Amino acid sequence: MTNNLIEFSVILPVFYKEVPERLRQAIQSLFDQTIIPDEIVIVLDGPIGDDLNNILDEFRLSLIHISEPTR
Repeated sequence: MTNNLIEFSVILPVFYKEVPERLRQAIQSLFDQTIIPDEIVIVLDGPIGDDLNNILDEFRLSLIHISEPTR
């Protein structure tokens, strides 16, 4: 948990057509805000490619929870 005045989460859906660099920018922008969320929940809307998985791996240890669809 961060030291925010309020607690909140951000949900970010990701699907296979997402542009990898835009995903990186979107996640990074959450950490660049004045108030950082307590958690970031990434919801995978189906399978995604290695390029998007690599971006998620860069942030995996930083308040991120990745929710994958059940198979």
